[in-house]
Amino acid sequence: MTKRIALMATSLEIGGVQSVTVTNARILSNAGYDVDVLLARKSGPLIAQMPKSVRIIDLSAKRTIAALPALVRYIRAAAPDLLLPATAQYNVLCLLAVTLCRSNAKVITGTHSDPHVEFGSHRLKRPVMLFAARALYPRAAAHMSVSRESGRSLEILARLPSGSVRTIYNAIDLEPVSAGQASTHPWLDCKKGRVVISAGRLSPEKDHETLICAFQSVVRDLPDVRLVIFGDGPSRTKLQDLVAKLGLSGTVDLPGFTHQIRADMAAADLFVLPSRVEGFGNVIVEALAEGTPVISTDCDFGPREILDKEFLVPVGDADQMAKRICAAFANPQKIDRTNIQRFGLPVIAREIIDLVASV
Repeated sequence: MTKRIALMATSLEIGGVQSVTVTNARILSNAGYDVDVLLARKSGPLIAQMPKSVRIIDLSAKRTIAALPALVRYIRAAAPDLLLPATAQYNVLCLLAVTLCRSNAKVITGTHSDPHVEFGSHRLKRPVMLFAARALYPRAAAHMSVSRESGRSLEILARLPSGSVRTIYNAIDLEPVSAGQASTHPWLDCKKGRVVISAGRLSPEKDHETLICAFQSVVRDLPDVRLVIFGDGPSRTKLQDLVAKLGLSGTVDLPGFTHQIRADMAAADLFVLPSRVEGFGNVIVEALAEGTPVISTDCDFGPREILDKEFLVPVGDADQMAKRICAAFANPQKIDRTNIQRFGLPVIAREIIDLVASV
């Protein structure tokens, strides 16, 4: 008998968790499951990428806790066999809703970023989240995390048995998808000089500030190298002011979001991820899949599980980042595609399906 599985996320705006939600929905639907995607707010361009076989349900909630009544109604009406929430808040919410409904539905908790960040830093929110997680997480059928270290961190924070969190990396399409697509930035099109790119939400945890500061040193040694940072977010104005202050206006550009990041990766000479924290780091694997060398900060948690140490630099260290960028041009990285096969869609799809079947 076909089983019904419900995935849960805030929305389908552009973002790592949202992209993973779409991918996992597709994997499970292709495996023959009836799949519902529950959204606190039915919004975002990734809705268009959701398979037609997947039902999208709008819980119409402005805040996480406000989604509880609608979630309870959904569980009672649809009787899902399994719930797959995407964040700590929704893990707690789904476990609470199943308990209130006295439902037989099982929950597999999902951890897609640093658990310390997911549980929050607010002096009121954090203790409430920790209390709820420690009370409710043991009721889950299984726990899934996108990196080994984030799984270990979750075990400590939620007081779960050691080894109880299963690592399943995010599934990445490893086939180069840039064929036939033009890059979206003129610097990448004309290729007058070498171009470094980065991509991600323009927010403090992504730390593009350090990358921009590093570039002040890079261009002194390599004046033909330029930097393009794709993405948008609350730090845009601050970053633009920094570019102007450092006299890098003709060297560093922040063009906004791109719908063809893989094509831009393929056209670039180097991809740099300067984050202070990551759950996994999808963009690292995507860039490598397009044949583009990568440098990343050695941040918690994903990059060191993808890249060798020689391609990692300390978090927030502009000097070391600049040296590593210059070294990358002096000695170009050879991409070993066999090293990234473990993140490929077929491998991860099988791991997800096996986990679902086991519970």
